[in-house]
Amino acid sequence: MGYLKIKVESLSGTKKKIIVEIPKEQASQGLEEVFRKIQRAAALPGFRTGKVPRPLIEKNFQSHAREEVLKQLLPNCIGEATEQAHLYPITIPRVSDIQFHENGSIAFQTEFDVKPEVRVKCYRGIKLTQPKVQVTQEEIEKVLKNIQEQHAEYQVVENRAAKEGDYLVCDVAKASNGKSSEPHQRLWLCLDKVQDPEKIVEQLLGVAAGEKRRVKALVKENETAEYDVHVQEIKEKHLPVLDDAFAKNSANIESVLALCEDIEKKLREEKKRQVRRELETELLDHLTEESKFDLPETLVQSQMERLAEDSKRRLLAQGFGQGELNEQEEAIRQRVKPQAERQVKIHFILQEIARQEKVSVSKEEVKQRVEQIAKRVNRTVEETNQYFEQKQLYSGLIEEITQEKIIEFLLKEAKIVTRDS
Repeated sequence: MGYLKIKVESLSGTKKKIIVEIPKEQASQGLEEVFRKIQRAAALPGFRTGKVPRPLIEKNFQSHAREEVLKQLLPNCIGEATEQAHLYPITIPRVSDIQFHENGSIAFQTEFDVKPEVRVKCYRGIKLTQPKVQVTQEEIEKVLKNIQEQHAEYQVVENRAAKEGDYLVCDVAKASNGKSSEPHQRLWLCLDKVQDPEKIVEQLLGVAAGEKRRVKALVKENETAEYDVHVQEIKEKHLPVLDDAFAKNSANIESVLALCEDIEKKLREEKKRQVRRELETELLDHLTEESKFDLPETLVQSQMERLAEDSKRRLLAQGFGQGELNEQEEAIRQRVKPQAERQVKIHFILQEIARQEKVSVSKEEVKQRVEQIAKRVNRTVEETNQYFEQKQLYSGLIEEITQEKIIEFLLKEAKIVTRDS
C-alpha cells in the first residue's frame, strides 16, 4: 500500500481527526480492479454479459464502482493513517467528507477517540476507614421478629368491633358524585395509625363485620377522595411462640439458641460484605479525585445510554408509562451522566494500574468464571461459552476479572483504619 498524505487535527484531549488523501496511483488501481470485476458480470441492452465496452461500464456503473472501491480501500487506509499518525483509536472511526478528485486521488476525513493520557501515582498505601463489624442483640431480635411475622396466623374475629392492630378484609370502591365504582374485592387493610398516610384508620376503628362505611382518604396534600368500604371479615394477627419447635418449623434449625447463632452469623457476613462495598467505593472515590484527565466523550455517551436504558426498565417495572418516560428521556440521561463519567474514568484508572502492575487474566481464570456463571444461571458450561462467543462478551469478562484483581490488590496495599462506629 502506498504512503498516504495525512493531516492530524486535535479536536479535544481524546478526540482526533485525520484528513486523509489516497494517492492517485493507489486509488486508480483500486478503481481499475473494481471496473474489471463489474465488466465481467455486467449486461446492458445490445451487449452480451461480459462484453460491454469499458467506456459504457465507466459511464453506467461509476457510482457503484466508487462505493465498491471505498469498501475495499477505506478500512486499510484508516488503519494505515492512524498508524502513520501514531494514534490508536478506542472507538470505531467515523468517516465523512469523501471526495473523488479530478486528479484521481480520493480524500476523506475520519474522527475517533483515543485513549486518554492517564497518570496514576501513589495508589499504594491509600488511607481508608472502615467501621467495626459487630452485631447487636437488638438486630438479632429484629430478624427473629420478622421471621415470626412471616409465620403469623390471621384468625377471624367474632362478636367484637375492629380495634387498632386488626386487619380488615373488605371490598373497596371509589365514590364519586354519590355513586360507587366497581369495587376491589377482599383487600386487606391494617388498622395501624403509624402506617396510615391516607388517614383512614381512625374512620374505621369500631367497625363491625358486614358493616359499610364511607371514608375520606388523603390522596395528595390538601386533597381527599371518598371510598366506600364494605367490611367482610375482621382478622386478628397471632405470632407463633418463639420456642424450639418454631425454630425447627421456620428454619429447620434445632433450637432457638441455634437459630439466633445462625442469624448472628448471617448478619455478620452481610455487614462484612457491606463494609467491603464501602471500602471499594471510598478507594475508587480517592482514585477518581486524585486523577485528572479528559474522558472520551463517545464512551461517556455510550455508557449514559446503557445506564438510561437500565433506569427506564426499572421505572417501567415500577408502573411508569412509556409515554411519560419518553418525555423524561433527556432528564434521565442527564441524571445518569455523572455516574457514566465516573465509570468510564474508573475503567481507565484501573486499566493503567493493571498495566503498571503487569496484571493479566489467565485462561484458567476465565474458565473458572464461566463455570461460576453457568452454575448461577443454571446452564451448562458449553451453553454459556456459546452465548459468550455469540455476544462477543469475553473481552468484557476479562476486564471485569482484571478490575476485581486490581481492586483486591489496592485494598491489600491500603492502610485501613477501623473505627468504632
